[in-house]
Amino acid sequence: IDASVGYYGVTIDQMLNEKHAIANPLMLHIPTGDHLVPAEAQQTIHDGLDDHPRVTLHDYDGLDHGFAATTGNRRDEAGAQLADGRTEAFFKEHLG
Repeated sequence: IDASVGYYGVTIDQMLNEKHAIANPLMLHIPTGDHLVPAEAQQTIHDGLDDHPRVTLHDYDGLDHGFAATTGNRRDEAGAQLADGRTEAFFKEHLG
């Protein structure tokens, strides 16, 4: 994988002992109101990855898990557009 993007961050806080293996660019979208990833887990993700040179984290204040899903009642159009635009730019930068 030359570059990757993750939405929502479920269980990432439990896998930070593997962060040394992140060899290529990674972007994570983290909704701060995610009912599946509590604030403590989100903070652990930030504490573990904020200073990683290959990782970019974006928070989405007050949005819930599924905010960028193409269907469902948790979709937030503005948040989804922002995250998807950031994803597109990230891939364009790193993959051409």
